[in-house]
Amino acid sequence: DTNNKNHKDWVSKLDVRNRCYVVINEGDSALAASRIKPGDEQLARLGHYTRKLNSSNAYYIDVTKADDVGREHTYFKGDSVKNNVVLRGLFEAMFTGKSVEDTLEYQVDKNTYVIGTAR
Repeated sequence: DTNNKNHKDWVSKLDVRNRCYVVINEGDSALAASRIKPGDEQLARLGHYTRKLNSSNAYYIDVTKADDVGREHTYFKGDSVKNNVVLRGLFEAMFTGKSVEDTLEYQVDKNTYVIGTAR
C-alpha cells in the first residue's frame, strides 16, 4: 500500500526480469480505507486510482469493471478468480511470467490495459 503520487520515482527503479504489472481496482475497499488518514497523508493509493500512471517500466491493468471483482482487494484469489475465467487466466499468466497486455484493450488516455466484463 503506497501513494499513487510519485510512484514512478521508485517503480521505475525496480529491477524486473520481464514485466512489472500494477493492477488497479478503483472499488478496492482496503485501499479506500487506507486513504482515511490525516492531512497530507490522505492521498490516492496506487492501485486505486487511474490517473498519473506514468512509470516507464510498469504495465497498468485495470480490473475495476471485471465481473466478480467488486470491492475486493484480493481479487487474484478466491471467488473472484474462481468465478471469472478471464480474470483467472490473467493472473495465472502473470504469475507464471507470461505477458498479458496483448490480450487486453489498451486505453491510451489513461495508459491502462483493461479487462472487461466478459467471462
